[in-house]
Amino acid sequence: MVHVEIQRCPHCRAEIDVRILGVCSRLGPSRQMCYRCGQVCFTDRREWRFMTISARLRYGFWSLMYIMVGATLGGGYFQWSVQLIGVGFRQGWMVDFSEPPFWIGFGTGFIVVGLVQVLRVAASIRRVRGCQDETEEIPSVPPSVLRWGWHLPVLALVAIPLFVCGIVALLRDFGR
Repeated sequence: MVHVEIQRCPHCRAEIDVRILGVCSRLGPSRQMCYRCGQVCFTDRREWRFMTISARLRYGFWSLMYIMVGATLGGGYFQWSVQLIGVGFRQGWMVDFSEPPFWIGFGTGFIVVGLVQVLRVAASIRRVRGCQDETEEIPSVPPSVLRWGWHLPVLALVAIPLFVCGIVALLRDFGR
């Protein structure tokens, strides 16, 4: 079972922040406006400008972990997709780290996840431009699709190619 931490609005109990396995880089707005009741809720996140050196190092560590996991999943998914199209389900398939499709997917995942982490820092810097301290920070309101964080939309986008290739392989296998 996957451990999920949910931070709720103290006023209306709506979900404010979600962490899968308790993992969090802690970069983000320290105050969020509840999408349901409009009250301001405090989080344990901090904007880049207000982070200590140790908090920035923590962000760097978790970013590196996200990048490596994302790159490895990207490599595995891309290789599985290529193998499904090539041999279908009848042959059985395992990830072979020496194959070019794995490294193409790994490199793509590395670049995409790394770019997301760099853009998060840039967005954090832009959000607090002109603020002298955290009390001047404007509470953020996340878009409805991101209320549960980036995890689910990214996982859905990653799963689509594998799902499509699996359907193509099934149709091809049944056609034989």
